Amino acid sequence: MYEWTEPHEDAYLQERIQQVMKAQRDLATKGQVLVSTYEQLWLPVLGDLPDTTYRGQERYSAPYGNFGPLGNHPFHGALAFTPNSGVPLPDTLTGIQEWQAASAQLDLNARTVAIQVEDTAITFTAINVTLKPHELLQEINRGLVRSRAGVYVWRIEPVESEIDTVQHLYPDGQVPVLSNAHTRADVTGYALLESTPHQHTLVYVGLAAHKTSLESLWASLVRGRGGCSMRG
Repeated sequence: MYEWTEPHEDAYLQERIQQVMKAQRDLATKGQVLVSTYEQLWLPVLGDLPDTTYRGQERYSAPYGNFGPLGNHPFHGALAFTPNSGVPLPDTLTGIQEWQAASAQLDLNARTVAIQVEDTAITFTAINVTLKPHELLQEINRGLVRSRAGVYVWRIEPVESEIDTVQHLYPDGQVPVLSNAHTRADVTGYALLESTPHQHTLVYVGLAAHKTSLESLWASLVRGRGGCSMRG
């Protein structure tokens, strides 16, 4: 488990955010959209767009427009998309918004992340505080991109509430896992047979996972042949 003691920041990421935002603004004045050939910050990814054809020398075409290299590109794989007039665009190429670099506060007791940028306040709950800082940073930013929040985090500062009003089932943040040969699920609660504690006989377990995973684990449990194991 990672012990949070100091803020974590990625100065290189902050610099990249600023560079990409500037390139995005510059292209917008020309009626173009910044696109990436791979997953990069919040940008549309070329491989996710329909009906694209490679034309050579970093150039691609589609029924709705053309993609070409930038003269002064902010990162490797950056492309400028020029739409064709009067042709509908894929959703990811419409409604391009302004993004801002931000810092987040991680409340270790409540396991929440709070982000405040000007008038925008964003809160994530049920944060996995056992993740390493760079992993948590990635998870937060994935959530921000999915929700199109217009905010991208480069710094996380840990704080602790003066009064811990949140009761956690697993205070250390280590959630047990029930697994078999095919899948796994987080354990929300469990009970062992009290009369024979040394045998660790499981009499109840609550699970959180996809339906197919739950059915697979249930089948292993009812067979009673040691097909499941619980760790943590």
